[in-house]
Amino acid sequence: MQHLLDGVLYYLPNPKEVVNEAHDQGKNEEKVVLASDASKPFVGLAFKLEDGRYGQLTYLRMYRGRSPRATSSSTPATARR
Repeated sequence: MQHLLDGVLYYLPNPKEVVNEAHDQGKNEEKVVLASDASKPFVGLAFKLEDGRYGQLTYLRMYRGRSPRATSSSTPATARR
């Protein structure tokens, strides 16, 4: 397991070395650069939903900010939780 984690750290880029862009839906999908900063508001993407034997599991890619335990999120397009 340790070799796998070392490989992830070695081969994958540092989040601060990558330029992440988002589309602002309130401004006609204008591109916005997301700086990797934990003190800024949370921005993330749920990219896979799985309904397993332990309930719903959501895979999340965090681009910016923090997501404390037991927080809920919503989809801006539909305002659903």
